[in-house]
This record gives sequence, structure tokens and C-alpha cells, in this order.
Amino acid sequence: MSDVFLFSLHSQPIADLGKALTVLNLSRIEKGKRPILFHTDASQAFGKVSVDVKALHVDFLTVTGHKFYGPRCGAVFCRKDLLGLMKPIFFGGGQERNYRPGTENTVDIVGLGKAAELVHLHLEEWRINLVRIGQYLAERMQKTFGDTFVFNFSVKTDSVLPNTFSVHFIDPRCKGYLVLQHAARTEASTGAACHSGTYATHLNYFLN
Repeated sequence: MSDVFLFSLHSQPIADLGKALTVLNLSRIEKGKRPILFHTDASQAFGKVSVDVKALHVDFLTVTGHKFYGPRCGAVFCRKDLLGLMKPIFFGGGQERNYRPGTENTVDIVGLGKAAELVHLHLEEWRINLVRIGQYLAERMQKTFGDTFVFNFSVKTDSVLPNTFSVHFIDPRCKGYLVLQHAARTEASTGAACHSGTYATHLNYFLN
């Protein structure tokens, strides 16, 4: 059985990591070592940018429906030759190819498929619109707040997801939650759900 290393990333250079692992695995196999298997969480990227498992060189990939206007369910891609590594965490009936017991949620499965079809058909149109909105937001923030804030990253200045925007207010009096109290038509988060209850003392490696 192969060693499995899971890299669950969003908008990071997945294709570059995948290519590097492909080369590394050739060397590992030649030395009699087990290959490193590559998983990516594409929930944030799917529906905003092109997601191609072959171009990304991934072995496993997961998506979440509610991130691209679908039902709140998900799907996992697994390379055919690696299906034997997939093991159920629940046991009972033989549904979902014996991976998950219980009656299939047909409505959500169909809804997820339809949502994926729609974002695939309209991807470039929607991406351009998201970029346009992001650029407008960046320009308005620069005009409104001037030198009191900096972009951690934005679609205006960086190669990031077109719907992703991160800023940092320099003025200690200008707290994010206070700004949002006066922004009647703007929704934003002052933290991350995955860091709930914690305080980040430094920027993420990829933000740096």
C-alpha cells in the first residue's frame, strides 16, 4: 500500500506541486519506495477557475456544492487505479459502490451535477465578471481608505481566485468589525472558519 500525504489547499499553485510530485515519484519508484499520493481540496476554486485533474496532476480531489451555487453536498475524484485505496468509514448497505451505506440522496446528487455543468458552461463569463467586481471594490477601497490599509492580496494586484479579497487595516483605530458596522451593503469576514476561536499571530506562509 502506498504512503498517502494529503495536501489540502485552495488557490495555491497545485499544478506546480503536482508536477514536482510526479517527478519525485518516478525517482521514489526507481529506488523501491512507495509513491506519494496527492490530494487537493478544490472547494474554493471550483466554479471560479478551471479545475482539471489531469492538468493539476492530482490523485484525489474534492469539491463542495454550496461553493458553486449547488446543494450542500460534495464529491470526490479518485484516480481509477487508486480506487482500491478508498475505504468506507461507515458500513451497512452496498450503496455508493460500498463506500457509504444508506439511500442515495438523489435530489442533491442531480443538483450537484447540474450546478457543476452550469459553472463549466459559463466559467469564463462568470470569472470575468468576478474580476471586474473585484477590481471595482479594490479601486473604491483605495479611494475611500487611502493609506490606512494594505492589500494582503486582491484580484487587482495578484494571481488569486477572482472572488477572493484580503486587506489589512494599518490604523489601530480602524478595526475590521467597526468598518463593517458602517458598510450597509458589504459582507466580509474578519477571520476564517477554520481558525475559529484562535488568534493568528502571523500571516499564512502563502500570504507572505
